[in-house]
Amino acid sequence: MHRICEVNLELSLSERVTVRILEALGRYEDVDDLPIETVQGILYDEALRQRLSTPRPVLEEADLVRNALIQQQKETADELVLVKTVVEELTEKLETVRAESTEAITRSDRVIFVERWVIAPACISMLLVAALAGGFWHGGWPRSICIAVTGLYFLGWSECIVRIGSKRGSVKKTKLFGVFCRWRKWLARVIAAVVLGALGNGLYEGIKTAGIFSSG
Repeated sequence: MHRICEVNLELSLSERVTVRILEALGRYEDVDDLPIETVQGILYDEALRQRLSTPRPVLEEADLVRNALIQQQKETADELVLVKTVVEELTEKLETVRAESTEAITRSDRVIFVERWVIAPACISMLLVAALAGGFWHGGWPRSICIAVTGLYFLGWSECIVRIGSKRGSVKKTKLFGVFCRWRKWLARVIAAVVLGALGNGLYEGIKTAGIFSSG
């Protein structure tokens, strides 16, 4: 029975403190504009409830509630600043990760391009030149044909590099690709001239060997 009375007394005291807080809040004209979270924070403020557990003058109670509101707003503002700082840090880290990821993808794309369209064709060109040289020296292949095949291969190779590289932004933006594109036209003219000259010489040698224009 004694414990029941203590519980009832404690509950009654808790209710009285809650009423005092609500009465103090009710003296403010803009109390209806307070967020529900703020009101709940004031009602559950243990320090404020402890101070209001003993009767005080009305103005003093109002002042305690006002100070609690100010303190809570300050803490809320500090939390907002902290949250803003954390968000900014996370945003910065996200941008850094995104930039690193983009750079990694760009590097990977460039490596793939170099492997497929520079290194592999270069290896093939060496094999082709070796095969044509062997055919020329040991198989009696016409020199003009060997030169023409080699020149056409290099023309096609350079054209592939320009066309495919121009479609890849990671490659197109590089200085080396820009230099290659500028020199490629001049190089193509030189190779075309060499190929045409070789074909012309080959045709002349063939005609000469066949004796088409020889006198009867």
